[in-house]
Amino acid sequence: MIRPPGLLCLSSLVLFGLASVSCISLSMAEEYYALGTAYFDLKKYGEAETWYGKSKFHRRTRSASEYNLGRIAYAVGRYDEAAGHFERVLARDPENVTALKAVAYTFVKTGNFVKAEEYYSRVLSLVPEGYDEGYNYALVLTAMDRNQEAEAVLIKYNITDSADALFLLALARKKQGKPEAADTFRASILKKPSPRVRFEYGEFLEEQEQFAKALEEYRLALGGASQDGPAPSLIKFRMAAALIKGDSVSTEGITLLQEALNEGFLDKEAMEALLTSPKIPAAKKEELRKMLETYIQGGSKIKK
Repeated sequence: MIRPPGLLCLSSLVLFGLASVSCISLSMAEEYYALGTAYFDLKKYGEAETWYGKSKFHRRTRSASEYNLGRIAYAVGRYDEAAGHFERVLARDPENVTALKAVAYTFVKTGNFVKAEEYYSRVLSLVPEGYDEGYNYALVLTAMDRNQEAEAVLIKYNITDSADALFLLALARKKQGKPEAADTFRASILKKPSPRVRFEYGEFLEEQEQFAKALEEYRLALGGASQDGPAPSLIKFRMAAALIKGDSVSTEGITLLQEALNEGFLDKEAMEALLTSPKIPAAKKEELRKMLETYIQGGSKIKK
């Protein structure tokens, strides 16, 4: 049977209860799409979803409707569903950069960094000058502990002119144990000092056994502690660690450690790392062990 131009037959969908009519005209699809967009702009997502759900049954409005259904799902926190919509767009149009960016960012939100990395890689093969995508790609690589690749991406795309990008570059270098991480942290702090950057810089300095400088950064991080940065109990633990390792006779370190524990710090791995530090005398370690064991969840003991 020859169908009229501009119509998409939905007879197969009727069998599954997904449509109440056999065909939808292009003019109807465009009207449905316009209604969906009007409701979307008003943030009336339920109504928008209904109309986009109708307009996607014509090939001319299918991809745009599917994409906007993904945007709605993302806006209301249905991230897996959003990713599914975006991937269906890409199944029909693999080089749709807008959908590639959307699905990559959505997978970052779900914590699926493997899929996010795959899609950001595809974005950058199509839009190699993409600044935001390059930054996000490096962010994903860092989360996957592929720090050398993250550093290479940031440098390749010249993404080093903002405080956030410099911080990400510093983190990638820190995780590789590169000395130039120090300069990169300082450059980020000059542009935008923040508790999180100072804390990470302090950790790097502590790893380099520059305990006095580490303590200074930790104090600045604690002074500006906010909801976005590390918890005060974590900062105090790291301050205590720097003091105890840098000056084993100091009582301030023990005091700060007690405060951190009282405020809820409970990271068994960090505690064990402190106890195995060669910078702490054996007698001091035993004193610390007795102090820390009472705070291990469930009464489990810290390894000897």
